[in-house]
Amino acid sequence: VPVKTETVIPIVAAAAPTTETPNASIPEVPAAFKKKRGRGVKPPTKMMRMTTQAIIQWNMIEEGDRLLLGLSGGKDSLSLLHCLLEFQRKLPINFEIEVCTIDPMTPSFDPSPLIPYVESLGLKYYYIKDDIVDRANKSGSGGNVVSS
Repeated sequence: VPVKTETVIPIVAAAAPTTETPNASIPEVPAAFKKKRGRGVKPPTKMMRMTTQAIIQWNMIEEGDRLLLGLSGGKDSLSLLHCLLEFQRKLPINFEIEVCTIDPMTPSFDPSPLIPYVESLGLKYYYIKDDIVDRANKSGSGGNVVSS
């Protein structure tokens, strides 16, 4: 099902510092990540080593690549984002990183605090609002909910 264009909110970062208090739904940055370096935070050495091994083994990033990272705001996607930013800073190859978050428009999950955070990193950000729960409820036959 195509997403309506009015639900896609492309956000180009202004990289202006923010004085807002972070939302409680975004986890606190672990102490190992607190060393500021360039954009964002520096991931722990062991995490960078493991990620580097996977990228080299599977030849995941090449010159001119454009990466789109699905960002939920959880520790996995945020860690991967900061590893990629560190690679972008250190590697002799050029590649682009863009970020996308799907807001399911449910009261139990509000990813909107990611907007100022990603803006502060200077990345192109796609924030897509899509009532996927309602769509899943309507898509099933015979009252069954569609899920994957």
